[in-house]
Amino acid sequence: MHKLYLLYSWLIRVLLYFFPDMPIIMKFRGYLYSIPMSGCKRNFQVASSANLKGLENITIGKNCFFASNTIIDASTKLILNDDVMIGYSSIIVTGNHSIVNGSYRFGKPIRRQITIGRGTWIGANCVILPGVSITNSCCVAAGSVVNKSITEPGVFYRKSSPVIKPNRELSDE
Repeated sequence: MHKLYLLYSWLIRVLLYFFPDMPIIMKFRGYLYSIPMSGCKRNFQVASSANLKGLENITIGKNCFFASNTIIDASTKLILNDDVMIGYSSIIVTGNHSIVNGSYRFGKPIRRQITIGRGTWIGANCVILPGVSITNSCCVAAGSVVNKSITEPGVFYRKSSPVIKPNRELSDE
């Protein structure tokens, strides 16, 4: 069934890609994307170049918007509450890789739910990593990497830490 949803998502993207990003067309795109979703309220708008995968794992509140080049990869549950805006070229991914025998290629996938609170704005070029929960009324500044939950409303800005850590291998249990 997952492959069917991937094909469906691709078909929507291809068929409507060259239509302009006008509100009526973005709402229509949002409606088509919402059909296999686990839940979607009214006025969901999606720009033409947004890329959504894992539709069956996504729940969307009312008045949500995905800008151009947004990538959503929902390998497990992704919840966006009402009035959430995702800025240009932002990435939200619910899965990650683990390392086994010195390689990330065949490591067991790590999947964690992401929740984004009501009225939150994710700025351009942000990355939201697995397991993150963002409270209501937050603004995630452009270029931020969110790898820990945000529990207080306000403006959040963070670049990824430059600290280099050694790889941790999973045991083959």
